Amino acid sequence: MAGTPSLSSHEKWLCPPGFVLFEYALSVTPDAVGKKLGRIIQLFLKQTPRDLRTAATDFRALLITQEQIDIPPENIKYRAEGEDEPRQGAIEYTVNVSFQRSVPVGQFIQDLCLNPMNLDQKLKPFVTQALNIHANYNSRTSGNVVTLGSSKCFPLDDTTGSPDRGKHRGNHLGNHLGNHLVAKRGFFSSVRVATGRMLLNVNVSHAAFYQGEQLSALMNYFINESNLPVVEAHLAGVRVETTHIDEKPGESGMKRKNYVKTICGLANYQDGRGKKGLRNPPLVNGVGPNDVSFWFQAEGRYVSVSRYFISTYGKTPDRRLPVVNVGTRANPTYLPADFCKILPGQAFRKKLNESQTEKMVKFAVRGPSENFQAISQGLKTIGVNVEAGQAGAALTGLRGLNVRVSDKPIAVTGRVLDPPAVQYASGRKAKVENGGWSMARPLPKFTSGALLQNWKIAFLDAKGCDKDYVTQRLKSAMRGAGIRVESEPIVQDIRQRDLEASIKRAAQESANLVFFIFPPSLKHVYKDLKKYADTTYGVQTACCMSNKLKQPSWAYLHNLSLKINLKLGGNNHIVDPDSLDFIEEDQTMVVGIDVTHPSPGSSSEALSVAGVVASIDCRLGQWPGVLSTQKGGQEMVMNLKDMLKSRLLIWRKKGKHPDYPQNILVYRDGVSEGQYSIVLQKELPQIRSACQDLYPPSDTKKGLPHITIIVVGKRHNTRFYAQCDTNSGTSTDNVTNPPAGMVVDRGVTEMRNWDFFLQSHTPIQGTARPAHYFVIWDEIFRRASFNNQNRADKVQKITQSLCYMFGRATKAVSYCTPAYYADILCERARCYLRQHYEQSTTSGGTQEPPAPTSVGIHENLKDTMFYI
Repeated sequence: MAGTPSLSSHEKWLCPPGFVLFEYALSVTPDAVGKKLGRIIQLFLKQTPRDLRTAATDFRALLITQEQIDIPPENIKYRAEGEDEPRQGAIEYTVNVSFQRSVPVGQFIQDLCLNPMNLDQKLKPFVTQALNIHANYNSRTSGNVVTLGSSKCFPLDDTTGSPDRGKHRGNHLGNHLGNHLVAKRGFFSSVRVATGRMLLNVNVSHAAFYQGEQLSALMNYFINESNLPVVEAHLAGVRVETTHIDEKPGESGMKRKNYVKTICGLANYQDGRGKKGLRNPPLVNGVGPNDVSFWFQAEGRYVSVSRYFISTYGKTPDRRLPVVNVGTRANPTYLPADFCKILPGQAFRKKLNESQTEKMVKFAVRGPSENFQAISQGLKTIGVNVEAGQAGAALTGLRGLNVRVSDKPIAVTGRVLDPPAVQYASGRKAKVENGGWSMARPLPKFTSGALLQNWKIAFLDAKGCDKDYVTQRLKSAMRGAGIRVESEPIVQDIRQRDLEASIKRAAQESANLVFFIFPPSLKHVYKDLKKYADTTYGVQTACCMSNKLKQPSWAYLHNLSLKINLKLGGNNHIVDPDSLDFIEEDQTMVVGIDVTHPSPGSSSEALSVAGVVASIDCRLGQWPGVLSTQKGGQEMVMNLKDMLKSRLLIWRKKGKHPDYPQNILVYRDGVSEGQYSIVLQKELPQIRSACQDLYPPSDTKKGLPHITIIVVGKRHNTRFYAQCDTNSGTSTDNVTNPPAGMVVDRGVTEMRNWDFFLQSHTPIQGTARPAHYFVIWDEIFRRASFNNQNRADKVQKITQSLCYMFGRATKAVSYCTPAYYADILCERARCYLRQHYEQSTTSGGTQEPPAPTSVGIHENLKDTMFYI
């Protein structure tokens, strides 16, 4: 457990004790939301006679000033971006500003540094909110920076590889993902409270963007590559700039009269129809400018889009390209694609396809030295400007008030935990190094090899595969690993159209396992295959690409054996009892909980799915799982009581325990910091209720079971960088990933909280991301029997050991196994709901199929690790 000096992706705030900010609420009438609301507030800041140059806003609800001032209501006539004057009949909005509170930032930071135990916790959200608004205000108002949400910003200039210099100029190149999308590298920033100091967390971020270009270029690509529904889905919500109106005198000389519009979709035969439709709806006989006509009031007749643009502007649209609707379905406005330019800096908020995801991952993966160097650029992007001779960096908007951010990342000291000993059959120990262990031949056998009888190998359109060779290699690998293969497989060739029938036949023949082998060109069948096997017919299946089995290495075949043994009920390895502490007493059930939600572009009826896995004994090898659907977007598990009861029953049945567990250790995945209290309010009572239904009164009187809930955070932005040479300062050239097993529980955490960061793994590539563990409820570790031992050390040691219990690999995983398995279980559920999670775009008027109300795993598999 030697101390390891590390640098963190955090900078320290420096602030005088008397510094105060003032918070005002913004309200707009009539109501406005989204981009329109932000535009109204932007116009208000320009129009108000008050000097608000040092103020900051979130362009939504709050205004933060550096002095208390009286701001009267202001009437704003709306004008869209690119308009010099409001249009005739423009809506007039009233912006009201009301004082809410003074925020003593300086005093709060001083108390945080000098007297943290007596810190006024009620001030914490107001201080962090005010500083976050100021910290992100520069990027939200800069002409060459695009913001996503409240904490991410992406520069559009040469510093990150794009030639954009100005908000609406240039071509947003970056890294091409396909379909005219580009990957962009930007920065995340957020103000955080730590023990004794206030921190600014800065980290590299990535996102996909539309390429700034003529809409016709994108249209030509899609017309050649895809169908119209795909084009419409891709463009919905995209903002374009018109280019068809000739130049006219403007505020800065001659310029083209350009308007910014948002694409609703392509022309559709339902446009202008329905209850709120037009008296004379458009006539849509196609999607080209010659095929779409609208009622031209000036002439009292229908005119095609093409004829209108020729006669009005003297410009002829390309008849091959679809026109876009930049109005609404009820009141459409059509523009030819030739006369629209996609504004750069627009994030692509829909789901990337598999190829695009691979390219995005490749683009995002960078070593720790590169990411560490990028943080200084991130500070400049968000408005932190380093000034020569100053002890820190000034924040734009707060310069001159001595409110500063340290220009160097903070240094923290971490401890490196010793890895647990990993054991196989006959007590054979693996040599653990850097978070993994090599599988030297002869391979060790699994601690508990499963029985395999009545199994099949199905070659799904796998031409060119040597079936005899593959069969013998698979049998040899499984037997060598300790799986008890007691029969020869039935080998068969099947066609894609016969996939479901082959699974049904395997179920009728009571097959223990069907091994499907298919070429990469058919990998899309995987999700349907799992749906048939897991939910409809109840057959254990394993899948592999045929190209992987032409000359398979023994390591690859061994990895296949790992999954098969778990599916059939075996245990692959164990860790030494000392590493698991009281779990080895076989009186603790470890639980993993996660929830998966519909992706952007999913059906409006798509449901969220909760997954719960739980250990059945102290060996921690088998983790059967259960699924339950709930309202889409709902993070709290609504049916947790029944789900946990099913795990407790399996604990007794499969674990062969006479009693229910005395301890329930829960690792809850996917919960944000703002939802911790909701877990205690909504999920903890369900856990208690499940136990009350099953545990005998004698146990409940003793206070059993003891429950501890630890939230596992993966999507945070804290990174640690180990210094290779501690004598060379904080140079960006001498940093690397910290070693596996490094834990940090001070420096970036609060003493009032029980949380820690653990980097349990060694990343294959890129910058390591530690997992963040937050104990939100504890009844296990605070017991009197642990009084003489450090509770924090126990939690960290057990959590690290659980990272080594992932049965599908021979290395520690990046976060603990129960949470990892729950995540995999939820991912499997997405296969069953593919029709709603990956909804194919259809033409207007097509009804969505009703979303299923449950995800039922077949009775044959529900007590197994079918999901692995």
